[in-house]
Amino acid sequence: MSDFDGWLTSDQAARYIGCHPETVRKRMRAGDLRAVKFGQTYRTTARWCDEYMMGMEAA
Repeated sequence: MSDFDGWLTSDQAARYIGCHPETVRKRMRAGDLRAVKFGQTYRTTARWCDEYMMGMEAA
């Protein structure tokens, strides 16, 4: 079992959300999309992506 099971990279999260990977990285760095930094990369989860998208709809 990998340490990253259940975690999405910014590229994977971008495909999941349906936007450009750089947009996801910017939202992660800004704290708009919940993420955890593993070394030099950010990781998020599908649940956190869902919460981010729900927040976008409410705005």
